[in-house]
Amino acid sequence: MMSDPEFKRQIYESYMHTAVRYCYQCSRCDDNCPVHAVTAAYSPRQNILKALLGINFVSAENRLAIYGCTVCDTCDEVCPNKIPLTHIFAVLKNLAAARNIAPDSFKGQGKSVHDNGTAIPISPPIARRRSAMGLPEKYELPISDVQAVMKATGFTDKLAKISIEPKKTTEA
Repeated sequence: MMSDPEFKRQIYESYMHTAVRYCYQCSRCDDNCPVHAVTAAYSPRQNILKALLGINFVSAENRLAIYGCTVCDTCDEVCPNKIPLTHIFAVLKNLAAARNIAPDSFKGQGKSVHDNGTAIPISPPIARRRSAMGLPEKYELPISDVQAVMKATGFTDKLAKISIEPKKTTEA
């Protein structure tokens, strides 16, 4: 892999440009990441290393490497240099989305937000938990306002352009 000066510029010009320089690859992020614990396809340490070196790995083949972060903030908590890793991962996700690259679930959740005003419709267990916390069992969202914001920000158009991951076929 070669360094891509434009990719490095995009990472360093993000508001996290000073923080990423202080990563000394101690691997605490990988050691504590719940996603990395179940798949080596996602590695916060590798993502930061590639960002530091300007290695552009934003591609459809690397969806999990980019979107694997669940924003649990565990890596941020354990980083000895207090690098806001999840913010840098958000920059990577935004770069991927700008190239119309996202996981299949992104389209589904985006459509759900557009149609219902929420990514996860209220199910009976959620309604029970809301009631137990003293919240209304159900809430009504102004769907037309949500849709207007999605349209005004260009999200609706972007959602339509996102490529879907090809289905893997098994050979008999």
